[in-house]
Amino acid sequence: MARAQHTYPHAERHGGRMLVEVSESTSDELYHSEYFSPVLGHTTIPGVGIDFLRNAVRFANDRLAGTLGAGIIVAPRDRKAMGPAFTAAIADLRYGTIGINCWSATGYLAPAMPWGAYPGNTIDDVGSGIGIVHNSRLIADPERVVVYGPFRPFPRSWLGGEASVAPPMPWLVTSKANTAASKALTHYAGHPGWGRLPGVLKAILMP
Repeated sequence: MARAQHTYPHAERHGGRMLVEVSESTSDELYHSEYFSPVLGHTTIPGVGIDFLRNAVRFANDRLAGTLGAGIIVAPRDRKAMGPAFTAAIADLRYGTIGINCWSATGYLAPAMPWGAYPGNTIDDVGSGIGIVHNSRLIADPERVVVYGPFRPFPRSWLGGEASVAPPMPWLVTSKANTAASKALTHYAGHPGWGRLPGVLKAILMP
């Protein structure tokens, strides 16, 4: 935090957290350094629609350090408007796991999915690492994983109102279901079966 404050003296402070706007007039240290603290950086990328996405992909590939995971938030109608160009832009994004409308680390939670940096790192320039873990289906030389999630965690029709009243996902610190959901998922992993799924869903949705 002290280093971030020194590099970005005009950063906003919010209850022990720091919000940093990175621009051409500031240091770009946040693009290639991990402070490993509650420091969130943001910047501005030009373009609208597919032009914005292509510029964002180019920015992520060329200016950001690390190739482990990337996240993209896109409204269904915007994704539909981009058509095949959306898929082409994702294919150009050089990250090991890409989460579309979900946390990229959800790919880590699925043993069948490979998890690791985008291929190409070397011992002399190890980046986000070499090789992969998981990959229980033994896919040879995987390049990346793309995980898709819903734009809203729960359809409005399920909730009878705005999706904002949906219970938070169990991996978020604001969720009250963390402990119960973890236990239920662990028991399910040890003894999977359709009969155990209601207990898992109850632990997640009704803590």
